Amino acid sequence: MTLADLTSAQAVEKAVDEFNRLGRETFLDKYGFGRAREYFLEIDGKRYDSKAIVGAAHGFQFPSEGALRPSDFSGGDATVRVKLESLGFNVLVLGDGTQPALPRDNALERDFHQRMIDIYKTAKADANYNAARFLSMVNDHGGLETARILLRASGVSDGYAALWERQRLDLTVEAVILEDEWHALFDDNERATAVHRLKQYGYTGRMPDV
Repeated sequence: MTLADLTSAQAVEKAVDEFNRLGRETFLDKYGFGRAREYFLEIDGKRYDSKAIVGAAHGFQFPSEGALRPSDFSGGDATVRVKLESLGFNVLVLGDGTQPALPRDNALERDFHQRMIDIYKTAKADANYNAARFLSMVNDHGGLETARILLRASGVSDGYAALWERQRLDLTVEAVILEDEWHALFDDNERATAVHRLKQYGYTGRMPDV
């Protein structure tokens, strides 16, 4: 009975429903977990204690075995994060225990961060591509810095190549940063890099002259 056994996103959703129904303290008491301090499952702007949710979800997927208890976790919170992200969920990491490691003071950056999460979800749902490493980068660095890291790389990423194979270059970072609403976030060199890569791989969507 381990974390690795959990494979059901629906079981996680059932645990979230129970959390909402019982309230945080009752839910944590029921499953024997303390409050999370750094890693939170985030759904529709609401935060959930990630380890407790995963523990409860195991019980929903395997009723005969029951929920995982704190002593059943061999890995730390980061392991729980990887599991939740592999199931398509977003995990919020609080850098110092109080402040989220996400853009807070710039509405445009926050919107771009969400756009990056959205293309991950669309790629998984519509193109059958689970870009788990990309999502991890977004959660670690934020959407804007992740885009800049990828643009600074010497070549296209494995994720870019995978989306090209699926004829979904519209879901690449390179295509997204060329959308009109993000113009203020990127400089001419970054846009030129994006255009060059997209042209190189035969992208036929709208691109600016750079």
